[in-house]
Amino acid sequence: MVRVVLDISHILHASYDGKHDNFMKQGFSLEDLRQHVRSDVILRMYDYCKSFRIPLHELIVAMDSKSWRYDIFPEYKANRRNKMSNIDPDEQKEFFNTFTRDIEEIFPFQVLRVQGSEADDIIGTLALNWDSKHKLVIISRDHDFLQLIREDIFLWNPLKGDFIRSHEIKKAGKKIPAVVWDIKNRIQARDFLLFHIFLGDIGDGIPNILCPNDLYVNPLIKGSDFGKFGPATILKNFFSDDIKHNNENIRKFHHKYKKNLDRNSKLVDLRATPKKIQEKILDKFNNFKFDNNYNVDKIKEWCNEYELYDVKEIFSFYEF
Repeated sequence: MVRVVLDISHILHASYDGKHDNFMKQGFSLEDLRQHVRSDVILRMYDYCKSFRIPLHELIVAMDSKSWRYDIFPEYKANRRNKMSNIDPDEQKEFFNTFTRDIEEIFPFQVLRVQGSEADDIIGTLALNWDSKHKLVIISRDHDFLQLIREDIFLWNPLKGDFIRSHEIKKAGKKIPAVVWDIKNRIQARDFLLFHIFLGDIGDGIPNILCPNDLYVNPLIKGSDFGKFGPATILKNFFSDDIKHNNENIRKFHHKYKKNLDRNSKLVDLRATPKKIQEKILDKFNNFKFDNNYNVDKIKEWCNEYELYDVKEIFSFYEF
């Protein structure tokens, strides 16, 4: 048996961010863009169920709420606002909230949304507590989930339509020295978590262990100021082939950079999700029950409201 869990935030952003500028340049309205996203995302979810041969109610959909990480690291994801100059983040957030609520209330998917957690926490908690009698497929292009890969847990990239193997950690940025990728491509899933903690996560605004909290958001800090503390320096010191040398370096640097190591460990390691949040996630997952008398008419009504006739046609013939 296979269960599938979807990180919906990635396909939401891929659909919205990927089309926004083109829609605006061609004179389309924001509502035209929203209509595209609604159709695109729902049809993708339907196709995932077909691809993995599961009924709709067995697709686990992990949704974001405001993360507990902001409480311990105010700079969390703050740098993202600077990258979306053509997108109104408030408008996008409002639309995503409304749309995901529609998915939760109207469609039969197993939606998991827990106060204080991100999709990462939901997927991480499920994976770390997974019953090995069944296989779990994580649908996401986020390499953060490589730390979860094992014999019965797989990571599937929805944009490429292929599995991400532990030895196929691809280049995710353009300005990182080649030495990083030479070493990174040789790292197995079991080592990826340590690698991720040391280097941080630019996309989430998490600096590497040698840098201050506000590295990506403080305009007074220039990249050149911390060039000598870049990823190449870390990798040369900690991820060479000499395991004994690595351990000695880790011990040496652990005391000096303990605060930053602790910071990144809490933000990156999915085992660090607060226990109360993990318990709520597992409780909601284990107590989900599909209504065998599910009425597809509410999907049809929703499709009529937004003129999504391609979606309506598919669901009109679906047998629950």
